[in-house]
Amino acid sequence: MSELKGLDVIKAYRTGKTGWLPMRDKKEQVSSGMNEYDEYDIGWNAGVIDGNRPYFVECWHTSGITTLTIYVTTKDLGDLTHKQLADRFVEIGYYTPRENAYTPEIRVIHDDDGNEYLSINIVAIYKDEPYIEGGAIYDYYILNKYNRQSEKPEPSV
Repeated sequence: MSELKGLDVIKAYRTGKTGWLPMRDKKEQVSSGMNEYDEYDIGWNAGVIDGNRPYFVECWHTSGITTLTIYVTTKDLGDLTHKQLADRFVEIGYYTPRENAYTPEIRVIHDDDGNEYLSINIVAIYKDEPYIEGGAIYDYYILNKYNRQSEKPEPSV
């Protein structure tokens, strides 16, 4: 696993010089808290597994359920199944399911560029009962601030 975490992963990825596989990096989005579906954005994280496979995590809450959603590319999986890729996040210690944990929901999604990703939805807390341990997240303030600064045009000389 890469030593880079959080915003350092985002910054490195956006240079285009990492040689990493595609990533959903939320470059075009700034979280505002509650959205139109009554989902509240709590936090995020980013990292790299298997040397060149970046991932982005969102933590959000709605109707008594707090969920971690991990986005990771399916490109160049070789013999690895979608479930095995999803299981990698437990293997690397990003989170640990408790004995009574729900099975993560794994869906395939595509971005506007046609890249395919897994959307791995993990129930973290349901009705105040935790179902996982770990799953570190950062406040969206950090990413929002960086995204807003990245949008500013370079000053002309």
